[in-house]
Amino acid sequence: MSQQIYLRRGNVFTVTDDKSLDIHQELPPGNYIIQISDAGYYFEEADAFELPDKLYGTLPEVAARVENTYADRLKAGKSTGVLLSGDKGAGKTLLAKKVAIDLNLPTIFVNQPFCNDDFKDIIAKLGPSVILFDEFEKVYADKARQNMLLTLLDGVFSSECLFFVICNESYLLTEALNNRPSRLFYGFEYKGLETEFIKDYCADKLKNQAHTTSVLTVTAFFTNFNFDMLQGLVEEMNRYGESADKAVKFLNIKAEMLRSYEVYDITVTYNGKNVPLRKGQTQHKGHPLSKTSIHIPVTPTPAMMKGFLKGVDTYLYVQQDHITELDQENDRIVYCYNGFEITFTKGESATWNLHGPSGPRREVAGAISDF
Repeated sequence: MSQQIYLRRGNVFTVTDDKSLDIHQELPPGNYIIQISDAGYYFEEADAFELPDKLYGTLPEVAARVENTYADRLKAGKSTGVLLSGDKGAGKTLLAKKVAIDLNLPTIFVNQPFCNDDFKDIIAKLGPSVILFDEFEKVYADKARQNMLLTLLDGVFSSECLFFVICNESYLLTEALNNRPSRLFYGFEYKGLETEFIKDYCADKLKNQAHTTSVLTVTAFFTNFNFDMLQGLVEEMNRYGESADKAVKFLNIKAEMLRSYEVYDITVTYNGKNVPLRKGQTQHKGHPLSKTSIHIPVTPTPAMMKGFLKGVDTYLYVQQDHITELDQENDRIVYCYNGFEITFTKGESATWNLHGPSGPRREVAGAISDF
């Protein structure tokens, strides 16, 4: 038989029983939402995290780095903050979940704009723990409240926490949170899925591996190609045995056509030596992956033609099969072909001509264009 006991909070005694009372010196590992009532702040248990069966790209390596840095800084009595900003569905929250699961610490969700000293004090006294501020710029839309959190993040309220500040638009954060490693040590910006993530996922899920390049071609036309879009695209390709450019036409995915106006600078070397391009033909209009082949005219000097370029054709036709390096995060693509290395690097965007014959349009003087 349980015994009636009395739990005191301030000057109020609440009737409970000994079976309901479970006292802990520390908050057990698990997920919690911090709430507030008339009696003060309290932690409500939340659902456990679930991760996909496999993690793709560099996410495991980034997670390991965050975990190691947090542990190292903890030895010096420092908390660690991580700013995750950028597109939805690109892996921000997934990274935070992975770290929280690996560390096996209490993980606290903050989904109300708490910022007073009582809040900061209760967080600071948690001991080693993970604090998640998800959709930070929406929850803390008032920048005055953001500023009130600074003393928690910069160590005035000494804590042993790992803070994740997750947002879509970093410009909505107070200036005191950007470019301040003393408050948020790490900053990761997500602009769609990284190339390695897409390639790893295709290697695991795409039935016809020959269509991987077509997936990269489609994703090149998006600045925010997310995991939801990738899953749907690969599913449709597998179902009908199609390349990505055919499957995408039927999906609820709309390409950002302005990418066809982007401009790429072209450089060419032959066995490590620079080769000049024809005057006015040193740029390419549109993403290089949008075409299966690109014609590039080079103009070597007579001395080059008698020397290291003797007998070499001065018109290059590069194809997607010639790609040796694909770095879509930095918009850099390298083709290798018969001793030539052709590099496309994203340059300045085309400018608008507001008085074109058919109305406003973008123009690039002298750029090679396959559109």
